[in-house]
Amino acid sequence: MITSVSKKVEETVQTDIVVKTTKKAKKKTVKTTTTIKKVIKTTNLAQAGNANISQLKGIVDDKVISEFNRVGMTIETNPNSSLLKGADGVFSPSQKKIVIKNNVNRVLVHEVGHFVAYVNNRADSTAEFRAIYNAEKNNFAGDNRAYAVSNNKEFFAEVFKEYSMNRASLKSHCPRAYEYVKNVLADM
Repeated sequence: MITSVSKKVEETVQTDIVVKTTKKAKKKTVKTTTTIKKVIKTTNLAQAGNANISQLKGIVDDKVISEFNRVGMTIETNPNSSLLKGADGVFSPSQKKIVIKNNVNRVLVHEVGHFVAYVNNRADSTAEFRAIYNAEKNNFAGDNRAYAVSNNKEFFAEVFKEYSMNRASLKSHCPRAYEYVKNVLADM
């Protein structure tokens, strides 16, 4: 993982100004204190590398983690990956990996949702799920709504994310999608 950290550094600069007055040539010293705030961006390259599916333990179903490991999937955190093409994450079944821009769980869970659909006979593309998508997409209340409703595959990934991270809201707004993901996970 590549971590960028911004930190504030305060510098205090003391400036002495000498002012001479006429007649008795008194020396008058005026002290001025100026505080300069700087923001320094640092990158810790020592943390560059792969995230791990185990960081989602307790968020996603244990069966998903087991299957992910069984098929040899990896997770790469690389904001410069050519696979991303401007996206925050991508699931690549041919390369057996998920690439994410930053190690953010909500993005990782979304991409794991694509993995779940893929290993479950393309569960995001069945006639049943496309019907659910068409019926419930306008009810979706999760974050990233515009992207979620763009097509059935992204809807499945976002529904999976909501199932994993905000189950009660998903069940309330998209009950058929909730049940569908629940059944997909039960069949893993």
